Amino acid sequence: DTGNAKRDELLKGPDFLDAKVFPTVVFKSTAVKAIEGGRNVEVTGDLTLRGVTKPLTVKALKVGAVEGAQGDELVGFEVAFTIQRGDFGMGKALGAVGDEIALTVLVEGARK
Repeated sequence: DTGNAKRDELLKGPDFLDAKVFPTVVFKSTAVKAIEGGRNVEVTGDLTLRGVTKPLTVKALKVGAVEGAQGDELVGFEVAFTIQRGDFGMGKALGAVGDEIALTVLVEGARK
């Protein structure tokens, strides 16, 4: 959501995300490694966007932990990274708009 309905529709359309054909973005981790004394983690995996899969390694910053209502340990992470949109088939107006996309993802996990 960019705060501009017309721009949102353009970004969801076939020149960019093509959300009707590719309604989900998937990241499947292949390795997780504790870093910085175990406070944060480095996650390696495969990102699939618009039907294109690329390897990706990100740093996940632990933003909190709490005991859930069911007694589970809940942990929250924030992940910020960039991708090149052209790598995922979004080549429209690369010169005018730019190729790099910055993404921030918030993740919550439960240990049972």
